[in-house]
Amino acid sequence: MNQHTVFGPTPPQTTYPNITSALTACQDHARYSGYTVVIRSTERREGKAFRAYFMCDRSGKYRNRTKPSVKPRKKRTLEGAQLGTATCKTDCPFQLCLDRQDDDSWHLRVNQLAHNHPPSLNAAAHPSLRARDLRAHRVEVTRSINSGDSVRSIISKLRAQGTRCIPRDIYNLG
Repeated sequence: MNQHTVFGPTPPQTTYPNITSALTACQDHARYSGYTVVIRSTERREGKAFRAYFMCDRSGKYRNRTKPSVKPRKKRTLEGAQLGTATCKTDCPFQLCLDRQDDDSWHLRVNQLAHNHPPSLNAAAHPSLRARDLRAHRVEVTRSINSGDSVRSIISKLRAQGTRCIPRDIYNLG
C-alpha cells in the first residue's frame, strides 16, 4: 500500500503524569482505530528521561535474523502447498512524541499521523495488546499452569471471559 491513511481521530494530545499512563491512553485510543503503539525510544539527559517517541507496532523494516547459508524455513498448509514466512513490519511512518514539561508532567504531540497499511480488524492481531490484556489474568494463568492445566484449557477459559490470546502468549507469560 503506497498511500498514507489516517485511522480515526487524532490521539488525545493532552498532559500525562508519566510515560506509562500516556502509553496506556494511546494504546486504548489506537485499539479502536485499528492499530497499536509501542515505545520506539526514550531520550535521556543527565540520566533523566526528557522525551519519548511512540510508533506504530508495524513501524520498522523486517530484519532477517537467520544465517545467510541457512535456507529459509517454509510452512506447510493443509493443501500441501508451501508458504514462505511473513512479517507484519511495513515501515509505517506513524509517530507520536511525548515531551517532559517543567512541572515533570508529559505532553503528547503528533509528529506523523498517517499510516501506510490498512487498519487491523481485530485487536488480537497485535501481540502487545494481547500481552497487555493477558497481564490482567496473570495470577489466574500462573495458578492454572502450576496446577497442571493444559495450555489449550487455559486459552478456552480466557476466551470464555473475552480475552483473546494464542498459545505463545501463555508460554511467554509463564
